[in-house]
Amino acid sequence: MKRDDLHPDLQIEYDDNRGYGVEKLPDPAYQHMWFVVPKPLPRSMKEIFSGVSTQELHRVLGRSNRVLNSLKPLSEMTKLDSLIARLIIRQEAVASSRMEGTNATIDEVFSAGAGDSNPSGDVRSVVGYAKAMEQLIASIHENQYETLDTALFKNLHRAIVEGDDSFVGIPGEFRHPGGIREVVFIGGLGRKENSTYNPAPSKHVARLMADFIAWLKDEELQNVILGEGLPLPVRMAVGHAYFETIHPFPDGNGRVGRMIWPIQMMLEGKAPLHLSRFIDAHKDGYYEGLKAWQQKLKIMPFLEYLGEAMEESLRETTETRKAIEMLPERWQGKLSVKKGSAASRILPHLMEHPIMSAEDVIRLLNVSLPAATGALKQLAQAGILKEKSGRQRKQKYAAEDVLSILSRPFGSDPNDILSLLDRESTVPKRAIASVKDQGSVDVIFCQGLDGRGCRQVPPVRLRGASRRKRGVCSLCDPAK
Repeated sequence: MKRDDLHPDLQIEYDDNRGYGVEKLPDPAYQHMWFVVPKPLPRSMKEIFSGVSTQELHRVLGRSNRVLNSLKPLSEMTKLDSLIARLIIRQEAVASSRMEGTNATIDEVFSAGAGDSNPSGDVRSVVGYAKAMEQLIASIHENQYETLDTALFKNLHRAIVEGDDSFVGIPGEFRHPGGIREVVFIGGLGRKENSTYNPAPSKHVARLMADFIAWLKDEELQNVILGEGLPLPVRMAVGHAYFETIHPFPDGNGRVGRMIWPIQMMLEGKAPLHLSRFIDAHKDGYYEGLKAWQQKLKIMPFLEYLGEAMEESLRETTETRKAIEMLPERWQGKLSVKKGSAASRILPHLMEHPIMSAEDVIRLLNVSLPAATGALKQLAQAGILKEKSGRQRKQKYAAEDVLSILSRPFGSDPNDILSLLDRESTVPKRAIASVKDQGSVDVIFCQGLDGRGCRQVPPVRLRGASRRKRGVCSLCDPAK
């Protein structure tokens, strides 16, 4: 990052009276680099939208507001809403973590929840993300704005990274002078001279985070009257961009930062909408939007990107919900057993527990081990479950319908995925290649080059080398 790349207001050298500007570090290793202490957070529209026409602003805000207005009130969420939210939270955790190089599949996450005794560091990290989000939702239900404090952000960070073997630092600890990796820079592929942005020196982090949390908690900002206050879409765009600008932790900032959106929606009484799957599929616009704010103090590119992310994520979430809601009827049509049998009683639990063992059935239904084992085998014979462990004892069964809907490429039709599974269930077992991919039992589909989506609809299901190495089918990869 060059000083000349920055907005003129940010090129001014920092002093305590002004409270923002660029600053150098005493460490000789960074003597040629400027680090940015950001300006205070905006409190009115005129501070950030000068030069933007009213018509253009209304167009962009209208897109986001239509999505927000369609979200169910948090207070009206049903038991089914909460169940589906649990699934989507894990989908979100996988996507948000993948953006930061932490890779786990949906089935690995559910397997960890079903008693997998040796999950990888990546899986532990993603599971920690999902559990932290669930605890956050419960806390906001109970405590509203009192939930927001420094401890919240530190606890979220700790939950995400403490199981990650690759994390260097102390989980849940802000950058501070003398701390591990107190200096961070963004971009440049690890080369500081090629960075796109250099966040504030660590001595400013605690103050900047305190100011940020106070801004998030300020209910007066919701009162958009006579040019004062900021609409929720603007606060969502600015809030996330500002947090990433501070970069308070040595690592894991993106995952914590993407949790701020559901926080803001829930604090205004909305059931949260999760955006990371869209962002993971359209990373360029995300990073360009953040860069425009960090370097030039322009929020419109990121606000417009956020509007598209919200629209597409709402459509995707609606399709996911519809597909999941119809699964019990789909399963009932495949199963021919007596009403009240153990096999039939398992069905309502499969959406919440798509990876299941005999021990899970015993716990959920209070039946004997033979009854639990027999019920799982009946469901496997009906094509509802599939045994995935390959073991003779302590077997694990997967509801592939659920896992396939959740792990499908963003933008693909879940009904196409289910149809593909139905077609494959009619193929003789000897015709299907056996693939073991580091213990993964996920149904993995081609996502195309650079994650742009497979050229075939429905997307190609990957097997063998394509699955293990490239993650792209031969149709999409001309090098194959």
